[in-house]
Amino acid sequence: MRFLRWAGILALIASPVAADRLLQSHALVPCSNDGIISINHFDIVFTPENKSAVVSFDGSATYSGKILIDLDLYIYGYKAATRTIDSCDLNIDAFCPLRDTSLKISNVPLDLSSVNLSGIPGIAYQVPDLDAVVRLQIRAADTGKKITCLQASVSNGVTVNQAGVAWAMAVLIGLGLLATVVVSILGHANIATHVAFRTLLFLGFMQSQAMYGMTAVDQRPLVQSWTQIWQWTMGLVGAGFLQTICTWFQRATGGTPSSILATTDEYSVIMQKRSYVPGSLVARATDTTINGGEVEVRGIERVGFRINIEPTNIFMTSYLFFYFVTVVFLLMILFLKFCLPRIANKVKSPKLEGTRVATSDWKDYMRGSLYRLASIGYPQMCVLGLWELTHRDSAAEVVLAICMWLTMTLILGWAMWKVFQRARLSRTLRQNPAYTLYSDPVCLTRWGFLYVNYKAQAFYFMIPLFLYTLVKGLVIAFAQSHALAQAIVLLITEAAFLVTTCVIRPYMNRTANIFAITAAVINFLNAIFFLFFTDVFNTAELVYGVMEVVFALLNAVFMVALLIFFLLVFYYVVTLKEPAEQYTRLSDNRESMRLAEDRRITELQPLEKNLQVEDGHMTSSGNVWEPLSTRSHSDEITDVPRQSYANAVQPTLPLISTSDSESSRSRQYDPPRQEERIL
Repeated sequence: MRFLRWAGILALIASPVAADRLLQSHALVPCSNDGIISINHFDIVFTPENKSAVVSFDGSATYSGKILIDLDLYIYGYKAATRTIDSCDLNIDAFCPLRDTSLKISNVPLDLSSVNLSGIPGIAYQVPDLDAVVRLQIRAADTGKKITCLQASVSNGVTVNQAGVAWAMAVLIGLGLLATVVVSILGHANIATHVAFRTLLFLGFMQSQAMYGMTAVDQRPLVQSWTQIWQWTMGLVGAGFLQTICTWFQRATGGTPSSILATTDEYSVIMQKRSYVPGSLVARATDTTINGGEVEVRGIERVGFRINIEPTNIFMTSYLFFYFVTVVFLLMILFLKFCLPRIANKVKSPKLEGTRVATSDWKDYMRGSLYRLASIGYPQMCVLGLWELTHRDSAAEVVLAICMWLTMTLILGWAMWKVFQRARLSRTLRQNPAYTLYSDPVCLTRWGFLYVNYKAQAFYFMIPLFLYTLVKGLVIAFAQSHALAQAIVLLITEAAFLVTTCVIRPYMNRTANIFAITAAVINFLNAIFFLFFTDVFNTAELVYGVMEVVFALLNAVFMVALLIFFLLVFYYVVTLKEPAEQYTRLSDNRESMRLAEDRRITELQPLEKNLQVEDGHMTSSGNVWEPLSTRSHSDEITDVPRQSYANAVQPTLPLISTSDSESSRSRQYDPPRQEERIL
């Protein structure tokens, strides 16, 4: 029981205590294959304060006679209570004796005052998303022979899946994306890059959690609810008007809407099946099926059911949500771009001086924003768009899914190809691939989001990240009926991405690399947990219970750390203070080009330490340089560095560049012309 007390910590952190203590179950399934009892619908709510329960049952039996019920309660795989109940003590005529006929009772109260239930621990009513199962062994009262076996999953009404948490995170992500645009327009390149990186890292980790929730693995209650919080990042929101639009569109295009949510009073909806009886695992459905009044949903359909989305509306809900976010974001960019300069003219604030630049390049801003939104929405279309090809809700939706996925893939592929093209040209002309990527304002504005978060020499890491997202989407979308294969491929994918990230360490600074690598480690551990949850190792149920709680605690702790890391950047946004300046920027005048021994560290000093010229006119040894006056005017001055420099151009440039920032960057990083060298 020490484990249950330890698990109670999660109850205090993750969710409020329920006002009324209760245990409830909404699905009863057979744990034997004899077919003596079939169930169409089952529902029971137990309140310990008055030791009473209300039960509804709709099914049939093929056995007649008096029966005894051996009740076993398992909590996180631990057998917490065992009781034997005489069916006649329940005061239900249909069970005393059991009859070979149809059984249907509705909201019948049960008096359990004579039943000793003191073995149920008090923590069972407080732990969120309680993982408990009641197993009922039905025996003949006269002979004691086993007749059949039934089991039901039990919950306590307390959950970590709080709508307020999801809304708060959505608002914060929206503010982060908006702050990136505002700070970029103001010309604060370093701040904008840090805001963008932390926002995308936070959002990417939440998307990863949501994608694991969509796997076909039979997930534990706490794992289900934790991953359910982040499903809004995949475009799944339970808005009623969206469901109306999706249902109308499907019917108009020849599809047949599902009606699982409308028939929950008639059928038992099962989101997982498992048994604590060795060798008696229940046959599992591979898709949403209706057999004997039981409906099993798993994977993506389970996620939709918990948000009150019909399985046939899941793709269209995500599709419409993506378009809604795209339109809102683009409208906000237009509003800021055209209104901030006018506000600056009236306010006369020095902090708004960057907004006075010309807005003739607003088309590049909009194109860059569309590329960025395609990158953010690509995970959800990789999963749900490709899944629609197998689900086939209607012909029109399949066409939309194909067009959307292909369009986003081609857009991102084109952007990456253009970046590599510019990098190759820069390598040819400047002996370094990063020069053009960070000095060309058009490239930076349109495609800078792909590489500004990385070190200048690690711009190519966008390719591993793209392939990682694509493979995860393909596996989750096309392996909904193969949980074990899905878990194995995801484990291999996470391991490969973790090794790649650790070896390259591509991000802009040490702190960014630490958080990115930690996120990759957490995702790899999650893949291991999910492989265990497939029951491929036939581990004891108590081990699964411990892993379930560890999974939730581990991800919750890192999510809080990411949240703090994300919120800290808003201090720089509000104060417009540059985070961790590594050098003092050069002034745009001749005097700043003089190479004095006692000068301050400037942007060009890392370049000085690595710059070499083949013909020997300019040499470097620490900070001692050969005077330019000793050179012959006939000598050719080479202005291209022959070796790559370390952090000479800090990869913290505007995500939406301004004219001022573009011109200043060009002045700062373009090598000085010959006439400017001779002072």
